[in-house]
Amino acid sequence: YREQIADYFNKAIGIVVAEIVYREKMKATDDFDDRLLYARQCYDAKGLVMDIFVELPLLALFGPEAPLQEVVPLARLHRAVSLLHKDFDDIAHDRENGTETPMVILADEGEERLRESLRLLLKHYRQRSETLAPDGTLVDIKQRIRALIRQEIDDFEHLLAASGR
Repeated sequence: YREQIADYFNKAIGIVVAEIVYREKMKATDDFDDRLLYARQCYDAKGLVMDIFVELPLLALFGPEAPLQEVVPLARLHRAVSLLHKDFDDIAHDRENGTETPMVILADEGEERLRESLRLLLKHYRQRSETLAPDGTLVDIKQRIRALIRQEIDDFEHLLAASGR
């Protein structure tokens, strides 16, 4: 497990750097599509934090033949969607505390742009969750993670509809 743990610490450092880089890229462009791409890439990078929580149990169960690439990408995706939702919930708090998240940067463009950004991000994540690792082993686990992703997206969309955002 040493290799996975060492890799985790490298990823943790990389996530911090990636978030800084993508936030700066978001602020440096006026192009809506570019800003959306950088936000998505940032949330994707932040999803890497899930790797160790999936890799270690799979390695313990299956050894070196563990089907990591069938489950890890879905776990990352779930984390990205969860962080997207969390950052949305925290916009006012983050602004008050001077915490600049990709969501705060998107929100600074106004409600209409924020709504469009979120609609497109959620659509992207929903589509990706349905196409990642469709076959192979551990189908039941992958279906459960997909269900969690769908539920998170559905909850987020209902929250947006209820809040008028």
